[in-house]
Parts: sequence; structure tokens; C-alpha cells
Amino acid sequence: MNATRSGRTIIGSVVFVDIVAYTKASDGRQVAMKTALNKAITEALDGMKEDERIILDTGDGCAICFLGDPEDAMYVAGAIRLETTNFTDAAAQTLRIGINLGPLRVIADLSGRPNVVGDGINVAQRVMSFAGEGEILVSRSYYEVVSCLSDDNKRMFQQLGVLRDKHVREHQVYALNLQGAESQPASTEQVSDPASRFSAFEFERLSFASNRLAELIGPLASVISARALAASPDFDAAIQQMAAAIVDEGDRAAFIQIANAPLAETPNIVAARVTSTDALAERQAATAEPSSSMLEPDAVADIERHFADHMGPLAPILVKKHKRGAATLDELCSRLADLIEKPAARERFLKAIRRSPAAH
Repeated sequence: MNATRSGRTIIGSVVFVDIVAYTKASDGRQVAMKTALNKAITEALDGMKEDERIILDTGDGCAICFLGDPEDAMYVAGAIRLETTNFTDAAAQTLRIGINLGPLRVIADLSGRPNVVGDGINVAQRVMSFAGEGEILVSRSYYEVVSCLSDDNKRMFQQLGVLRDKHVREHQVYALNLQGAESQPASTEQVSDPASRFSAFEFERLSFASNRLAELIGPLASVISARALAASPDFDAAIQQMAAAIVDEGDRAAFIQIANAPLAETPNIVAARVTSTDALAERQAATAEPSSSMLEPDAVADIERHFADHMGPLAPILVKKHKRGAATLDELCSRLADLIEKPAARERFLKAIRRSPAAH
């Protein structure tokens, strides 16, 4: 599934870059500054997959939205700042940068190209507005996710306190020092090893919840789940922390219900929570008396087995849902493949199906 598909709401990281005193510069100098900045951004993003980020031109800077690994945001921000410090003459410039992690909705602009709106990008701009010349500041949501990924990451941040923007909204802000200077994170609380806090059953439930979270918010789910596992004192706190990443209130409530239900009840709960679009599609499919019953059961079971390699415990539920109305095995495979986030994994699934005798 392409992360840049229009209409999706995901959790992503945003680097908001602003050229200090850009609007006061002459037209010729503005052109030189933007050309040099664009070159620095291109070099910083070299090697990154295009479908994992979206770049928006903001006039006096840019916003780079990362749809995958949140650590990419801080390293790209650091690379851009470092490169621009070497600019001289008309291209010389100083940047201020803000980073945030939050909800982003991918839409199409007037030219049909991917665009991004949402609180995730708005807060990144507000955090940037607090930065001084040459500073990189990050929001609390970004700090909390990235700092837990490694001890080295945690040492890169220094808490600055709560700042209020022009809309009287408060933001807890942290300074980013990519050289890893000694700093005091907002919280030095140590949580015990997960093995001492979660039972085997709870680990199984958390694994299932992580798969469900990935279906709702995309590839960042694995990072958020890992953070919840590492930092939460008990199972309920871990589920609440994972649920906080879900934008839609209905999806969030259903996620918590699913996560806390006995395994045997999970399929019924998932089936009960569908969007209005899904519900309409299912009603139409029922009215049309779809031919899914004509699909060979052994072939469907084989497809489900391969699909489970990518979707885990959700595979039976999703196969059951998407085979409704699927007239052929190829159509069912195509629907399921669209649910697999990474292109390489999607291709592996389809190749496995093509090699399987039962699916022909």
C-alpha cells in the first residue's frame, strides 16, 4: 500500500525549515538562497524512498513530511543545517527548524500531486517559530517516540520547557543537539524489563494490538508499539499509549475494545467496527449475492496462510472480509495485496501465491 495515497490519515514526522530574514532579502538573493537550500535538501534525502516522504514548498523554506522511520526527520534536519552553514555570498543563509510527530492527511493539490494537511504539520510550524537562528527544536510527541529508541537518541535532547504560540496553545519543546551533548531529558524514570511486567498472554495481546495499529496508522505503528512496551508500567497503560496514536475516536475506542477482548471474541469485534464506506460496500455485496462461495476453500486457505506471513493474526479476519464480492482468486489476491504496506513485501506475497498449486 502506497503511503502517499490520497485521503489517508497517518502518523508522520514533519521537518519545518525556515530561512531567517528571507523576506527582507532582494529578489536575486532570495533565488540564490532557495536554489542552495533545495540542493541541500536533495542531498540530505539522497537514498530515501520517494514514497516515504512528501516535500512542500512554503516560500521562505519547506516542510518535509516523513511517513516511515521518525529518526529520518532529525538526521535529515541536521544534514540540511550542516550543509547550509557552508553557503557563502548570495546563497549564505541561516535556518531555524522545527520537528513534530502527529496526524497528517495526504491529499492531492490542484496539480494532482501529493499534499499534506493536518495538526502534525501545523504544530511543526509552531515549534519552528520558537527556534532561534541555527536551532533545531522538536515537540514533545516527537521527543517521546525518538528518545526511547536508543540511549544515544535520549542524550541528544534538552528540555526547554512549555512555550505558548500566538494562538495561546502551549507546546512542550526540546532542543536537538545531534552531537549528543549531555542533557537532561524531561523524564529520567526507568521502567523495569518488559518480561517482569507482562504475562505471556499479555505479550500475545500486545502483538495482536500492534498488528491492528499498523492497519490503522501505517508503518509508524511498530515504533509506537515498541515505545509502549518499553515505557508502560502495565498492560492497560501500554494499550492506552498505543491508542493515543489513532486519530479517529471511533477507531480508537474499537482498538481498545479489541485489545482487551479475549482472543476468541476478537473477530466479532473487528467485524462490528467498520467505516460507513465499508458498511455500504458490504450491504451492496450482500444484495448482489456475491460469488465468494464459489471460490475453492483450499485455495482461499492457502492464500490466507501466505497473507498471515505479512498481517499476522488479522489475516483470517481480512481474508473473510475481502473475499465477499471477489469473483475470482486473482481479485481476492489483488484486494489483499493492497493492504500490505511495503511494495517488496506485497510482491513477495503475490509471488508466493503464483507459485502455490492450490491457488490455481
